[in-house]
Amino acid sequence: NWTQKQCPIYISCDFKHYGDSIMVSVREGYEAVGVDTYYQRHANDYTNPHFHIIEKLLSSYLKNNNIGNDILDLCCGSGEITKILLNNGSYNIVGSDPYTFQLYKNQTGKICYQHTFKDIVSGKLIGQYDTIICSFAMHLCDTSMLNTLLYQLSLHTKQLIIFTPHKRPEIKSWFRFINSYELDRVKMKIYEAL
Repeated sequence: NWTQKQCPIYISCDFKHYGDSIMVSVREGYEAVGVDTYYQRHANDYTNPHFHIIEKLLSSYLKNNNIGNDILDLCCGSGEITKILLNNGSYNIVGSDPYTFQLYKNQTGKICYQHTFKDIVSGKLIGQYDTIICSFAMHLCDTSMLNTLLYQLSLHTKQLIIFTPHKRPEIKSWFRFINSYELDRVKMKIYEAL
């Protein structure tokens, strides 16, 4: 059996949730039970397995770039982005995650909304942010909702930063592509609201 110590890029899973087969990666969890069920089951123990890569990319970017002060950590997980930001400066950060909101609050002491992508599409996001950072989640947004999601986000921010393991999402409206950085197949994409 794999453990987190033996395979550090994977999170530990409660294998009884997934039947007899051994599945330890987040992707395998998605494939076994679906994204919603996976995060419902791991709402209290989720950690992004790519944290150290994200930390290197974001910390390096922050040395030479101003992202403003008011930040929304969208799909915030256990607060990895928030922790990186606080290690690199003083920011006013709030999180939003429909699954890990309590874990985020416990780990960071910050406010956390429980917005789903559908909530944001329907106009429930509040506040103005200098930057919205979405880590390892926007590629999971249903493509039929992506354009409206981006429109709604553009109403609330000047800048969007996305971390993704894919070329997805393809952002072609409401934001202008600024730059992209990549480390160990993790992509950090920077966009400016139109």
